[in-house]
Amino acid sequence: MNIKKRRLRQILLLLVGGILVWSALVYFRFSEASRPVIKKHPSVESADCSPFFQSPVGNTTRIALDPKEEFETDCESIFSRHYFPEGPLSDEEAEFPFAIARDYYFLEQMLALQYSPQNSYCFVLDGKADRYFKTSMRNLASCFPNVYVPKTEYDIDRFGHNMNMAHWECVKELRNVPWKYVYFMQNHDIPLKTNLETVRILKLFNGTNDVEVAAFGGGNRVSKKSRFTFESLNLFQDESRNTNETLKLAKGGIQSAFSRPAIDFLLSELNVENLLTELNKGRVFVDEAFTGTVQSDPTIALPGGTSRSCIDRGKKISSLAKNAVWYDAQRCKSGNMRHSVCVFGVEDLPNVISSPTSS
Repeated sequence: MNIKKRRLRQILLLLVGGILVWSALVYFRFSEASRPVIKKHPSVESADCSPFFQSPVGNTTRIALDPKEEFETDCESIFSRHYFPEGPLSDEEAEFPFAIARDYYFLEQMLALQYSPQNSYCFVLDGKADRYFKTSMRNLASCFPNVYVPKTEYDIDRFGHNMNMAHWECVKELRNVPWKYVYFMQNHDIPLKTNLETVRILKLFNGTNDVEVAAFGGGNRVSKKSRFTFESLNLFQDESRNTNETLKLAKGGIQSAFSRPAIDFLLSELNVENLLTELNKGRVFVDEAFTGTVQSDPTIALPGGTSRSCIDRGKKISSLAKNAVWYDAQRCKSGNMRHSVCVFGVEDLPNVISSPTSS
């Protein structure tokens, strides 16, 4: 790539971010002097966004993007559409890299929005996706040394089948990459914090994992034929630890953050795929059993994990990794509830940006 082409990267901005994880639109708190230029989509390039962050908006007209719109996905075209910083924006961020495990244009925008060269980003492809999307994502990864698209693809559905398998594929892809925390995200999760804010929050965690832990609930989440003893799962790589004791299942959201010691433990001490395979046999919400279980089971004793004392008393441990409005149409200002969760719109921005910061 010649110098002129490289300089194009200094003019723009727009995934992943796949990291870290949160549903909503991003509010940057950069100083004016250091704020990268954001190139808006042509459909909104003349829009003034600032009023949407300050007060509720009145009537709005939503702009529908064409999901079939195709873009040139060679590196020159990608760099001409967005700004990707070539170095960390601060020394503090440079010393605390993390990894992020996520229609093509949205993902390209999110990568540009969150991109930091010291972080790593991993996307697993749904086997059902069309050829254009798959080719575009692999082209995108080829333009960056820290963006990964594993060769293995998974058929993922709305009941959560293979979702944890996909994230684990990224974990294996990133096992030899330097990072301190990994965030698990889903397709349309958007970070609410800048990279620097995220680093400061993770420092406060001091090695603790950020994982929701709640009572499991049972039902169709697992197959009635499944057995969850350590022996039947052959869960520990040290076979002497695989007793007839039953693994204590717990509910936990996909959106979560695990420390490096926690992931290294899972890779070196457990046969994680055995547990994922058994959980995948459930009928619904099968993606909500893995994170909470490994985080809280006392026999596993995951580094950075938590005890079950709260859920044993009927309480749950919430995760800071996710900002969502569930089952509350009154708080969903966009008026768009899907599967009982609010899909944030510009009407929700005043509430979204009030989410607590590390300061």
